[in-house]
Amino acid sequence: MYEPLSEFDAGSPAPSSSPPAGQASGSWLQQTREELALRPRLVVREPVPVTVLAVQRYLGESSGYCYDVTLWDGAEQDTWLLAPELCPLVHGNLLRCGRSVTIRRCSYRYLEKRLAAGLVCVDELEPGQEQGSPGELPLRAPAGPLSGDRKHYLPLWNNEDPYGDIWRRGGPGQEPSVDVTKVCSLLKLEMTGLSKITLPPLIVRVMHKSRLRYFGKAEKKTDYPYQAYFEVADHSGMMSLVLWNSLCPEWYNTLQVGNVVLLQQYAVKKSYVCRTHPTSGNAQVKRLPSLEICLNPRDPPPKIIILSESKVKPEWNLPAVKYQFVTRSEFGDLPHNTICDVIGLVIYVGRCERLRRRDDWEDFWIYRWVQMIDGTSEQPFLLEIFATSQPDIFEHIIPSMYTGCLISY
Repeated sequence: MYEPLSEFDAGSPAPSSSPPAGQASGSWLQQTREELALRPRLVVREPVPVTVLAVQRYLGESSGYCYDVTLWDGAEQDTWLLAPELCPLVHGNLLRCGRSVTIRRCSYRYLEKRLAAGLVCVDELEPGQEQGSPGELPLRAPAGPLSGDRKHYLPLWNNEDPYGDIWRRGGPGQEPSVDVTKVCSLLKLEMTGLSKITLPPLIVRVMHKSRLRYFGKAEKKTDYPYQAYFEVADHSGMMSLVLWNSLCPEWYNTLQVGNVVLLQQYAVKKSYVCRTHPTSGNAQVKRLPSLEICLNPRDPPPKIIILSESKVKPEWNLPAVKYQFVTRSEFGDLPHNTICDVIGLVIYVGRCERLRRRDDWEDFWIYRWVQMIDGTSEQPFLLEIFATSQPDIFEHIIPSMYTGCLISY
């Protein structure tokens, strides 16, 4: 069944967690892994087609991205590393979920930094036919990347969408009583924030939420290199708030536009001058551009509490989130670069398309075309919708559903 490569024919050490000798298994994947424990490089002479259940991407240790492939042989599933030479098969969508592959050559790699068995690397394979989903088979992919020190996977085609179980959506927590006499306004914070060591609590409403920004680099060892901007406001004005690093997986899906938030143990710094600020739908809210609120996992670790609307006092005078809806009949008269809100009934959804970013040949903008009507015109809205860190919405837009979105004309 297998032919060992000559340079590893003898004297190779076994992995630290080899399966028990003589254990019977009807799984081709398991038998191959056991054989690799004895001969770390194999040429498969009698390959068995296996089905791809998942292709997961993450940042490599030196350059580019790595891919872990979860395979199923009809009896068992296992996750193996894809050799860098085979990554173009993923880029060309030849290696994808639901497709069969025939593995011709594979090897065993030891993980010197981990007290565990090594991993299997696929060195040569042939894409086969489309197999479809194997029914109700649950995916048992690893919790994190097989190779290197990365802590999480990335979406397959872009870096800005939340992906995996680490992006949890928190439920309502315990709400403390709020002493409003100690709460500081954003206007006062802008005037005195840089001069204070201990900053007072803030009560603000989330007015705008940006997409995620991923700034991971191969030479950097940040576990969760993410950043997300929010615009928050109180009665005195509106200021930018920035989530950093591991706070993004913890809070990005939880914080929503309209939430009222109590902030404690935060930091402030001068705003980035060249950043473009989103427009506020509420013209009565004054922008405070000189400082931004920074929430970092440490120095100091922040306290973030979402207050229920029943706890919000009218005397706090928090601004309301306002929208600028336009109808299809009004849409054609708007000047270019107008930012507005539209809502309507979806009548057509195009397939997802990829647009390569200029600065990264393995990262893409993902978009799709959508047509939507609102009954005010015979012409539909024709929308080019990009993935904006909302995969649950973007991937499930279908005809006959009502959709609202913020657009730039």
